[in-house]
Amino acid sequence: MSNIMIITPSIFLIIAYYIAAFILNYLSDLPKSHPLKSFALKKLSINRKAIAAITIIVVTASSLSYMYRINNNDLRIFFIDVGQGDSALIISPTNRKVLIDGGGTRDTIGFDVGTQILLPYLLNRGVRVIDYVIISHFHSDHTNGLVAVFENISVRNVVISRQSSYTREYEVIMEVLERNNIPILIVEAGNRIILDNYTYIDILHPGERLIPDNMRGINNNSIVCRLVFGEFSMIFTGDIEDLGEIELVRRYGSTGMLESTILKVAHHGSGTSTTQEFVDSSRPQIAVVGVGRNNQFRSPGTRSNKAIRRCSGLEYIERIYMEKLG
Repeated sequence: MSNIMIITPSIFLIIAYYIAAFILNYLSDLPKSHPLKSFALKKLSINRKAIAAITIIVVTASSLSYMYRINNNDLRIFFIDVGQGDSALIISPTNRKVLIDGGGTRDTIGFDVGTQILLPYLLNRGVRVIDYVIISHFHSDHTNGLVAVFENISVRNVVISRQSSYTREYEVIMEVLERNNIPILIVEAGNRIILDNYTYIDILHPGERLIPDNMRGINNNSIVCRLVFGEFSMIFTGDIEDLGEIELVRRYGSTGMLESTILKVAHHGSGTSTTQEFVDSSRPQIAVVGVGRNNQFRSPGTRSNKAIRRCSGLEYIERIYMEKLG
């Protein structure tokens, strides 16, 4: 059994299809004595004429679509509704693509968030190649959808950090990466991923010294990274908790490296994260929380709500249903 993955066609190609269909239908309905049909039959034959017309239209539409993509000077960030979990797609002005996490669950037995949500979402946006997949840490709510991506979309690099301990999710992902010959980049604080002349991602955490695992596992060693595009910045925090936020404030609090236009609130806004010191250091204008509707953890929690809402001028987005399929 084999599958063929097809991206959603652009609006230009859809228009081209209907124009080509109209031309073919118009020519076929003309009487043979009509000058246009007579010309087609004499010079090329109706079939060759149709093929030529379709080719010209499709090539023109494809060129316009491509020119639109490469000349779009906007940085685009999509927060993908994967239920209780995190996933974000970044598209740089030069069309470099970064996927940060791909997990989540719809709390339904047998529901595969990768094949049923994440992969269709990416194909719907014409994503054929992903330059970097950043895995903040190896818990199911951040990795559940990635296997389908690795199996069906060309991924140039996967970015991870050193592991303080190993989970079942780590073993599964490593096996898939090895089977598909996908390169792995191991990063730490101080590294930078340059996407283009306008856009880069700084790795802020973890550093050389990993935080010892606590009762909640590997959360505090999640990759924390800062996306920068001109005056705009966004911090992606994975599932760091108090200890991780304290370490970040200690290391960067006086440098301005934590300041961000948008803050992806850590650990889905649970009560173990979002210390006031961290929010004050990051000074976000917008906070984004990735949670599932009526989730069993009751996230975001009271602590996150209070800390965020004390931040002056903040717009708080409690649920991610933007860019939702279906």
